[in-house]
Amino acid sequence: MPSPKSSSPARWIITLLADLIAVAVVVALAHLVTLYFGSWSASEWGRGLLALSKFAIIPFGIASVRTPYGGVFLFDAAATVALLLCGEWALGLARRSA
Repeated sequence: MPSPKSSSPARWIITLLADLIAVAVVVALAHLVTLYFGSWSASEWGRGLLALSKFAIIPFGIASVRTPYGGVFLFDAAATVALLLCGEWALGLARRSA
């Protein structure tokens, strides 16, 4: 039988937030990888993905660099992924203590 602690509303909300952050990380990572390969970002599906995923990127204002694959390494996307993963880790700590 599960303990009452495993079904508390606080744990449920923290789990939901962590899941939403995980989805945002996947979207931001897809944006980063698509831009990294220039041919991917030039394709029809790549342009569509970039149009949808640009909302998941936090604009830190960090300069981008060209890649040898004809694309761009977007440091804003990499920083967004790192920040979101740190947030998810913090939520995991909070969930354990909730």
